[in-house]
Amino acid sequence: MKANLHYRLILSWSDEDGAIIAEAPELPGCAADGQTYEEALANVQVVIADWIVTAERLGRPVPRPGSAGFLEGRSAEATFDSTSE
Repeated sequence: MKANLHYRLILSWSDEDGAIIAEAPELPGCAADGQTYEEALANVQVVIADWIVTAERLGRPVPRPGSAGFLEGRSAEATFDSTSE
C-alpha cells in the first residue's frame, strides 16, 4: 500500500439516506456514510484503505491525492492518511 496518501473528502447530508455521506472524489465510487461526521469519517477511512488495496491487487492505478482538480481552492477539507489503520 502506498504511504502518506492524503485524499480530500466531501461531507454532505443525504435526506434520502438520512445520514452524512463522506466521499473521496479522487477515488471513483469511494464513499461511506454515518449518523455523525465522526462516524462517516471513520467509515470512509476503512473504505479508502480497501479501495487502494483492491486497486493495487487488480493492477489498477491509484490516483494521486489532488488529482481531482475541481476541488482546488476549497477552504475546508479533511485528509486521510492511509498509513494510519
